[in-house]
Amino acid sequence: MENFDIIANLPIIFFSAFFIVVFILFIIAEVFLLRAKKHPELIPKGKKILTVAFSGFFSAALFVAVFYFVSFLLQGGEVFRPDQVKGEMPPVPDNSFPSGPNFYKIGNYYFNGPFSLQTANRINSSAIYAVLCKIEGEYEIVFIDQAEKTSLLKEKKYGCWVENCDGTSKDLYVAILWTPKNNFSANEKKAIFEALESEISPICSFEE
Repeated sequence: MENFDIIANLPIIFFSAFFIVVFILFIIAEVFLLRAKKHPELIPKGKKILTVAFSGFFSAALFVAVFYFVSFLLQGGEVFRPDQVKGEMPPVPDNSFPSGPNFYKIGNYYFNGPFSLQTANRINSSAIYAVLCKIEGEYEIVFIDQAEKTSLLKEKKYGCWVENCDGTSKDLYVAILWTPKNNFSANEKKAIFEALESEISPICSFEE
């Protein structure tokens, strides 16, 4: 409240106070009309107060509507919008949200990844995977195969991957297309693999 700007919030204060007064008039009018059962002479006074309350309510509603309309026409509503109190909203922490999933398109399919082979080197379920070499920010596919369960670091073509990636494994990556058996039959998986291998012709897929 120490940074509350009275001037900027003056319209809100005025409208709130006005509606409170109108609400109180409604209550007073209802009290008079309820008491009128025993004191009929109070009926005219109660009706008069109720009429004033209704008139005040509709006048205030009309004034608010006109105020909003003019405000939006002239300044896009900024006249009625108070300044945000400094520190009202907590700052958004940096790096507080995980990055979205990565995808890499090979042929007509989107593979998960690429992931560094140094950290993602095990496949524990049915998949087609591609080994890539990252050169100057670009990926080159050096091998593609299908697997059920394997450790990529122990694959017999691992030496070929390293040899065709500047002799180092730090630039090797893997992209994976998961092919769960309830979604892909063995023949469908084999057909996808053979089509991708034929289309891409990775160097290590055909080297002995």
